[in-house]
Amino acid sequence: MKPPIGPIVPVVAGTAPTSPHFFHVACVEKTHAPDGGHGQNWYRYVLKSRGSTITGHRCGSRKDVHAYAAECAQQLNLRAATSQSMWNPRGRKPAPPTG
Repeated sequence: MKPPIGPIVPVVAGTAPTSPHFFHVACVEKTHAPDGGHGQNWYRYVLKSRGSTITGHRCGSRKDVHAYAAECAQQLNLRAATSQSMWNPRGRKPAPPTG
């Protein structure tokens, strides 16, 4: 097995890319299909930041899984840097109930 590709950390304006708060791809390693998973070429990826670890599984080539994990890390970092979330937007008040 090839060693994991080094961390990919996007540069966000005004922040250092080596900040421990940024998520990066810690490793991508070959694994068995998870329960209910079909197909071959499953990989386990790990995203890490200073106090958090996110683990996921994805089917595909090692290169594709690493690219997917790097995109996930980049989205998390962007969300953290801009303090915005597509799931829980801040500053928006819910619409008043109608009826």
